[in-house]
Amino acid sequence: MTAAMRFVNGRLPHASRAFSAFSCEVSDGSFTRVDDESIPSGTSRSVVDLEGRMVLPGFVDLQVNGGGGVLFNEEITAEAIATIAESHAAYGTAAFLPTLITGTPSEVRRAAHAVAEARRRNIVGVLGLHLEGPFISTAKPGIHPAEKISAFSRSLVDEVLNAGVGVLMMTLAPERIADQDLKYLVDSGVIVWCGHSNATYDQAQRAFDLGAVGVTHLFNAMPPMLSRDPGLVGAALANDHVYTSIIADGHHVHPAVVKAALTAKPRDRQILITDAMSLTGSDLSEFAFGGKTIRSIEGRCVDDAGTLAGADLNMLAALNNAASFCGSTPAELLALTTTNPSSAIRSTESAGVIAEGTPASFVVLDHDGSVFQTWSQGIQTYSKSAI
Repeated sequence: MTAAMRFVNGRLPHASRAFSAFSCEVSDGSFTRVDDESIPSGTSRSVVDLEGRMVLPGFVDLQVNGGGGVLFNEEITAEAIATIAESHAAYGTAAFLPTLITGTPSEVRRAAHAVAEARRRNIVGVLGLHLEGPFISTAKPGIHPAEKISAFSRSLVDEVLNAGVGVLMMTLAPERIADQDLKYLVDSGVIVWCGHSNATYDQAQRAFDLGAVGVTHLFNAMPPMLSRDPGLVGAALANDHVYTSIIADGHHVHPAVVKAALTAKPRDRQILITDAMSLTGSDLSEFAFGGKTIRSIEGRCVDDAGTLAGADLNMLAALNNAASFCGSTPAELLALTTTNPSSAIRSTESAGVIAEGTPASFVVLDHDGSVFQTWSQGIQTYSKSAI
């Protein structure tokens, strides 16, 4: 049992634009006490004075392809995952799903074993694996390598599940998978999302009825919603129970459309993701993916043909962008980066809240709004400087 740490003189934001005093105690990776009391000096517990800094639940990112100069698809190892985790911790991400963009069966297996190894090594914040493909639409591949898109394979899914990856989230095209196979995924505990899809409204609704819970990066790699052909976008926006994730970088989705989408659905079914590539947390301006050179041009990651290739984005920026697009405060949209993604994948390792008995994953913002410290399950994963 580890010694308790006490954090005092912090502040918690509220959607009302007010703030409240905050202190907490952390022991064995969890919050054991949360209140607004001060702890006298000279106690046996380690006391950290936050000096009036803002404290938020740690961000939870369901789609992280890379960071710190590393792209998971190009370096499918536990070491790469550790580098990615460290780079995103600098922006307040306390938990995430390493994401493999459509790969071969061999690459999928390697990704599963890399995530399992990362979890065995206790690389903090690694909740599981997000397989974005390979069971997607050849009509809506985006930057995904078309030659690696494949038909559904139950045996491959079983291998991934047996590897012990923790949470397994899969983005697939529902029109390309049989009902019994989608139901098999759901019954096996896979978190099924629809994306990179050409699905009709009816096909999408059928997938939701069978247990698919969300739509990945809404509006991107799917047909637009039309008045008489709502498609996957319309199905997602019309269904109050389905989660939608969105990339709020100002490039993937117009700010006005972000605002409209976040207004259209219940707030507890909306999620912000980064879809971050290797540039996040690095000084790089370009990287290699699938034999192509991807360049960041004014923050927009594209190949030579102009196809979007993930994002140069972090979660703090995504939250601030979305708030700006919607004319609201970050506090009003905080759930989109914390409780909502945790709930969407049914995570018990990162609740996305600050409360007694929950994992002690939180971010301390400095007085200028940048990240001062990030803590994941009671372990400090980033510090701008020593307090």
